Amino acid sequence: MVHSLSLSYVEDNWNATIGARNLFDEAPPKVDGNEVSSVNNAPIGYGYNLSGRTLYANFEYRFGSN
Repeated sequence: MVHSLSLSYVEDNWNATIGARNLFDEAPPKVDGNEVSSVNNAPIGYGYNLSGRTLYANFEYRFGSN
């Protein structure tokens, strides 16, 4: 199981979001490469991120009136 978290703040013409994917840096389960598609004994295409935890930030500003 992989956990993600994000927080957003919204104002009239701007907003900001910060977050983390794979919050606890869980490694994918080991599998037999002969039975499923894998890279380094980790399944690919099953929702696991082989890079581990990912942090991100998004900032948006809207010009003009809405």
